[in-house]
Amino acid sequence: MKKILLRLLAILIPAFSFAQNYSAEEKVQICARVDTLLQSYLQKSSLKLPGANKRNDKVVGDLRAMFTVEAEIFDDINASFNQNLEGYPYELKIKTRNSYIEDLVEEFPRGLIINNKNLNINYTKIDKGEIIAALERNVQGTNSKKFTFFNEDTLLIKIKVQPDKTHRSRCPVNLT
Repeated sequence: MKKILLRLLAILIPAFSFAQNYSAEEKVQICARVDTLLQSYLQKSSLKLPGANKRNDKVVGDLRAMFTVEAEIFDDINASFNQNLEGYPYELKIKTRNSYIEDLVEEFPRGLIINNKNLNINYTKIDKGEIIAALERNVQGTNSKKFTFFNEDTLLIKIKVQPDKTHRSRCPVNLT
């Protein structure tokens, strides 16, 4: 499962389709919020507190709160067994936010180890309300059946910015 591309559509605020032409000061504010959102995701995606050896329910709740309720998440971590498939009997599915989080919690009671390698952020479309980030990482963990999981992937993160540059207290994130 090397280099599986995940798309993360992060919606700090609802998307809009017309150009904004933000001032330099507004762009600095938006960049700070994007940095905060990405740092929060990096800290919470392991499902545990830094240095801990088991999953933490508060961290899981905080991660869940980052996603919009209608988020569709490509789950490259919890493959489903399907004996009717020819060749490789495991398939990766797109799941709802709740299904994705609940499956992670059930399958990885000790959490995950995530090593983030490179994070590149592209602000060239900021005046159109879109910021793109790519995060290279590897993810590993031992599931509830004692199988070890390892995956290298790149998340493509699309962040949409609301015209008034505000965000809700629970920055919603939408994985698709």
